[in-house]
Amino acid sequence: MEEKKPPQTVKVRYEETQALFASQFMINASEEDIVINFSSGHISDPNTGESILPIHSRIALTPGATIRLVNTLTQVIDNMKQARQVKGDASELEHEAGLPKISS
Repeated sequence: MEEKKPPQTVKVRYEETQALFASQFMINASEEDIVINFSSGHISDPNTGESILPIHSRIALTPGATIRLVNTLTQVIDNMKQARQVKGDASELEHEAGLPKISS
């Protein structure tokens, strides 16, 4: 008879506690990975007047990890919508995103 091992406990330790705001992002993908580039928003170059999107963080993920991230984010947003529906202000999430509603 095989012994069942208790689930392993993993403690989270934050090496970096600073949180950076990101209202803009760009995605680059290849067959092996997906890279998400984050920015707090575009700025104007004082020398040329061009609009520049400064990237402050980059995260590379495997396609499998990206799917897990999308599923997790979807669940978090669904939970937020349900909580806001109880309060009567669920439509604010779609308005804040500025994007059309995505059907699943």
